[in-house]
Amino acid sequence: VLDSGVRNVVMTAGKDGVFYGTRDDQTGDTSIVQFPPPLQGKLNIVSTSGAGDTFAAGFICGIVKGLTVDQAIELGQRAALLTLQCHDTVSSNLVDLAPR
Repeated sequence: VLDSGVRNVVMTAGKDGVFYGTRDDQTGDTSIVQFPPPLQGKLNIVSTSGAGDTFAAGFICGIVKGLTVDQAIELGQRAALLTLQCHDTVSSNLVDLAPR
């Protein structure tokens, strides 16, 4: 995707975390950084439904609120983690994560 001209890519990869790729317009150099899941080890996953959408919502919220990309990815990961641990497709606890 980066080779096609896209400058920034964020990809979720389940238990492998999130990958963030960038391409420099001047040099064409690419870089890919992995963000491991916030909690390694045993996690009480109730359902994966909605986790990707929740990550996207948290990430976008972070960017809109002025967080760095790294901070926005971490916010998205924390949001998805809450959703993974509830029976609903979106956790009602998400409001507690939103940057003010």
